[in-house]
Amino acid sequence: MMIAVKRAGQGPVQLVVTTGVTLGAAPGAVWPLLTDSRMDRAPRCPVFAVGTPRPVACALPDGEGGVGAQRECRAVEGVVHQRITRWEPAEVLEFRMEETDLAFAGRVAGIDERFQLACPADGRTRLTRTTTVAVHGAFPTLTALAMSVGLKAVHRYVFASWRRQCRNMTGRPGPRVQAA
Repeated sequence: MMIAVKRAGQGPVQLVVTTGVTLGAAPGAVWPLLTDSRMDRAPRCPVFAVGTPRPVACALPDGEGGVGAQRECRAVEGVVHQRITRWEPAEVLEFRMEETDLAFAGRVAGIDERFQLACPADGRTRLTRTTTVAVHGAFPTLTALAMSVGLKAVHRYVFASWRRQCRNMTGRPGPRVQAA
């Protein structure tokens, strides 16, 4: 897990959160989880009780992926609409938030996400997720630090769900979420 908060001049504060996990399935089997997945359990982390959006599902509303396609992630509290900016099946998925009705909308100038998949020699997938958030408004550094806690929880929650789903695909137990 890596967290970085930086500011250049008077622009927005950049928050970067990176998390990695090794999943017990090949990249080709993991890829569909990035574009069509449902969380399989309620989150137990206490930050979800104090306002961090609780993910429910992500999907491609038009059913097709590719650069320029829409991706939509739903939380209990609202929706994030995204546009895919890089699409390399079983290797890299990148997208940018276009709009959201979640509570943080007024404090965030933009969110960019990147999922990178790698296949170690054992046939599993090393998945790395990097979220970059441009935070603005009053006290953006404090806001970014608070958001980093929520983002870490979201990354871990989603990865834990995907780990269980991969285990169900292969019948093998998956390793716990690991720090990047």
